[in-house]
Amino acid sequence: MISDKFLSQFNDFLPYGVILISEDLKVLYHNKKAKELLFIKSDIDNEEFFDSFNKFPNLLLFIEDAFSGKKNFSREFNLSEDNIVQVDGIFLDDNQSLNSLDNIKINGALILCVYPVSHFKRSEKNQRQFVANVSHELKTPLTSILGYIETLLDDDNIEIETKNKFLKIIQRQSQRLATIVSDLLTLSQLDKEEVTDTINDLKNSNIVDVIINSIDSMAFKAEAKNINLVFHGHEQILLPFEPGLMEQALINLIDNAIKFTPNDGTVEVKLKLFKKYMEINVIDEGPGIPEKYHTRIFERFFSVDKGRSRKLGGSGLGLSIVKHIVLNHKGEIFINTNLNSNGSTFTIHLPLE
Repeated sequence: MISDKFLSQFNDFLPYGVILISEDLKVLYHNKKAKELLFIKSDIDNEEFFDSFNKFPNLLLFIEDAFSGKKNFSREFNLSEDNIVQVDGIFLDDNQSLNSLDNIKINGALILCVYPVSHFKRSEKNQRQFVANVSHELKTPLTSILGYIETLLDDDNIEIETKNKFLKIIQRQSQRLATIVSDLLTLSQLDKEEVTDTINDLKNSNIVDVIINSIDSMAFKAEAKNINLVFHGHEQILLPFEPGLMEQALINLIDNAIKFTPNDGTVEVKLKLFKKYMEINVIDEGPGIPEKYHTRIFERFFSVDKGRSRKLGGSGLGLSIVKHIVLNHKGEIFINTNLNSNGSTFTIHLPLE
């Protein structure tokens, strides 16, 4: 037979809080997780525990209502701005009993099960925001396309020069739609488990070859702005990665650097080797990104200047794709603003093993 001491220790390992309250509003039992989730000091004993509920008036009301109505409840509570818990209250009436750790028969008690749900709520909020952003980003070019098409169809006397101007706008907005859809499909693919499974079983490849291929792919865009693309690195560094995905990540970073670097500027790609990881820096001479946006710059559709980003032809998903690729390779990516000049440095770290 399992001992009460074992059950007590077992409850302390549960991922949710357990609290037993008697009908005279005394805490008869609680586990460690309950104190942790409710931000209650660890040195508070059972007699002081219930007094702590005074700082959660809504929860206290539901506890009192459960006893007065002899009923169960399930409710979410915002304990703070960033902390949300779900509390399930299970009332034990006179027809039920629960043996305490001291084998005392308890009637009319209330069991509270406390679950952390903050991460689920954040995920739901991010998903809603993502859907709203996708809708907005798709609606803008679609509205433009439909508007110009209707104008062309309704007016047979439009001059050829004006007609060509409208068609070029329709072409540009259609290309923007295609870019957004393509990037969304890429993100969807990166989110799938099979991509991660593929990356977990990789052979060593030469990262220098991928960097050079990425620079060569963006050379035509650099030449159009007379931007000097410079690479500083080693002859060969072997590490496990998926060349196609990593090339896409680097192309996105270099493309982004070229877009924001003024004409006649320089974009640098630097490769450094450390004991346990390899570092790639993509350095531009753009206006820089304020530090307050550094944690958000990799969010989907986030842009410091949305108007300028659209004008430059970005989908708002490029940096998010880069982050997903790097994270799937067990690496990390971050941004630094250059202190002594304009511009930003995007840094990728990839493990050598």
